[in-house]
Amino acid sequence: AAMKKTIPATPEIPALVRTLNQLATTTGVGLDEVTPAAPVPVGVDRAASGTAAGAAIAAQGLQEIPINLVIHGTPQQTEKFLTGLEKLPRGMLVRGFNFDAGAAGPLEPFSTNIQAAVFMNPNLGHSQGESLEAIERFAADVMPHFCPAGVRA
Repeated sequence: AAMKKTIPATPEIPALVRTLNQLATTTGVGLDEVTPAAPVPVGVDRAASGTAAGAAIAAQGLQEIPINLVIHGTPQQTEKFLTGLEKLPRGMLVRGFNFDAGAAGPLEPFSTNIQAAVFMNPNLGHSQGESLEAIERFAADVMPHFCPAGVRA
């Protein structure tokens, strides 16, 4: 059950946006933008797409949904927001972020662009224990900081 919250069977973007809005309110940042992209199979790069190996990886069902977030807040608020992303019930991988302080002083609000991803697996909506085991191995072995503490083995 916990894995289905971390990696749901569908994109569930509206629920993610509500969760991000709650985190923004709690931490005091302004959530200016949430821009998701189309899901893409995990592990299938452009070179492998259309190959047998790419098809095998895609058949596992794990898909990444790239998301761009833009927030604004003080350094302390921004740090709390970034830390809060690690504790979301929905697993989120932060790939990078850029600060745009402009002319802001050291304690004044500034803008932060966050490049992140969430994951989904349509196979989790069915009774395919093998797919769930593959996702759990992926989460435990490849992405140790991706899963909330209660989900880790």
